[in-house]
Order: sequence, then structure tokens, then C-alpha cells
Amino acid sequence: MITTHPYRPPARHPARRRLGRTTAATAQVSATSDGTPAFVGIGQAVDVDRYLSGVATDVVAVGADGSVPTGLDRHPGQTLAAPPTEQTSWAVSATSASTAEVTWPVQDGTYRIVVMNADGTPGMTTQVHAAVTVPRMFGFAIGALVGGLLLTGAGVAVLVAARRRPTA
Repeated sequence: MITTHPYRPPARHPARRRLGRTTAATAQVSATSDGTPAFVGIGQAVDVDRYLSGVATDVVAVGADGSVPTGLDRHPGQTLAAPPTEQTSWAVSATSASTAEVTWPVQDGTYRIVVMNADGTPGMTTQVHAAVTVPRMFGFAIGALVGGLLLTGAGVAVLVAARRRPTA
């Protein structure tokens, strides 16, 4: 599950003029299957939950901070999924006999990434790669580093001034 709240400065905000309109992150997901056509889709959580209701699924479990995969949560089900390519609610989707790839401009909301057989049948062996690209991240990192160094310098100056102060 992906819950997103991308930062987009208001139209008249100075950051909008500096950063331009491409301040949103993009997510890339690719799945390489074991020979059967693979499907990759990103959709709103409510739509994906409705589509997969009653279907056995494996969900990648992540740590408390949401960054590191820690295992697989199996959810039992009795229903067979309809082919995902027949669904119209995907924000983006792709199907391929080798590697299915999607690139999605991150939007506000709660979304799910779905990787499954393109025909909806159960059982799949796949290798999945996911990445998020944040535009101008290097500039933000340098700004944070400079700000941290300035705050450290100010803290050292306060400590030095406090030590030189005569005691009464």
C-alpha cells in the first residue's frame, strides 16, 4: 500500500517559481515473470480492494517505517480474480511476457501496487523492482546540509560565548 501526499507549492508560492511545475515524485515498478505474461498495475486502494475481494493474495510486509520489506503476509481467498487487464480503474498498468513496467506520477491518496498473472490465474514467480524518483533531491539535500552546518556553528558560538562569560 502506498499512501502519498506529494508537496506541490501553491501557484504563487516562491518555491513554485524556483522548482517549476515538476515537483511531484514518480514511482517506477517493473516485474519480470517466469515466462507467463505478467501484469503490473497501480490503482486506488478502494478499487484494488474491491477487485481482489475474496482472492488469495500475498502482500509484502514492510517495517514500521514503511521502507524495508520484512516478509510476506498471506491472505487466503476462494475466488479467482478476473483478468486485471479487463479492469478500468488502474491509474497505470502494463502487461508483458517478459518484463512489465509502469511509471506513475505520484498523486495524493492511498494506492496499491498489484503484480499478478495477466490472465488472473493464481501462482506466480516474479522478480519485482520498485523505485521512487524525487526531482531536485540533490538540491534539497545540499540545502539541508548547509542549514545543519549553520545551526551547528550557531550552537558552537553560543557554547563558546557561555564559557567566556565571567561567573559572579
